[in-house]
Amino acid sequence: MLPIAAAAYSENPLACVKKVLPNVRIVNTYSVKCSTETETFIGITSSWIAYFLDQIHIIDYNSGPIFSSNCHAYIGIDDVEKLLEQLLQYHRGLKPFFNHGKIYEYFYNAFHLLWNGGMEKGVREVLGPETQDYELWITGLSLGGALATVTSSYIAHLDLFPPSRIKLITFGQPRVSDYDHSAWRESIFPYSFRVINGRDPIPHLPPKIGPFALFHDGTEIWYPAEMWKLSNYKMCAEADGDYCSNSVLLYNIMDHIFYFEIDVGEWGKLECK
Repeated sequence: MLPIAAAAYSENPLACVKKVLPNVRIVNTYSVKCSTETETFIGITSSWIAYFLDQIHIIDYNSGPIFSSNCHAYIGIDDVEKLLEQLLQYHRGLKPFFNHGKIYEYFYNAFHLLWNGGMEKGVREVLGPETQDYELWITGLSLGGALATVTSSYIAHLDLFPPSRIKLITFGQPRVSDYDHSAWRESIFPYSFRVINGRDPIPHLPPKIGPFALFHDGTEIWYPAEMWKLSNYKMCAEADGDYCSNSVLLYNIMDHIFYFEIDVGEWGKLECK
């Protein structure tokens, strides 16, 4: 799934996707400025929709942190340090998600900018009755993983696709929602995995303390040491317990930039070559 997650960083996502899905057909791509005039937290988010045999790969986000009026994806350690600072300071509040708890306000707003920017129309077009027996794969890296999670919630709540056939895999995803929303997701999504590299700090933010505490859901796949294809990992069924990556006391920003020994953002820009 990593080349698929990296594809959103590329001006030619098909080049990355074909490394794992050679017969894939990309239906459409979407890009919007995913912050308002008063928000400079993130610049550009993008998604794409694709068919592959009996699978639909619909959403793959690249949400690079920026802190000025210019828009670009994150490229290195300085931007990730700013991302850490912003996730700690930007925690303004939560937005209700129908009757299923609440979502972190920034992710809620960013999702709707993309959803209303053309993605909803594209999703509804491909998720017709003829595709209900397919699998729907959703993925994303970093803040993109958070937006992918929000998207899966909306698709399920709006009855656009059976949650039992949605496959969600994210990499280095921050926390997205409160306890009630996370519990609702746990009850309807049987296939939801969060992959975490070693001492990556981003999955531990925003914190799960205070009046706006956020919680993960889904199964955590944690690589405590090396992160190669055949490296040992731990599977933690307890979504946000004090085991696995939550046992880490000292974090390493480089573990967020590199997944499976690849600088995913730069790799995507180079068309996964």
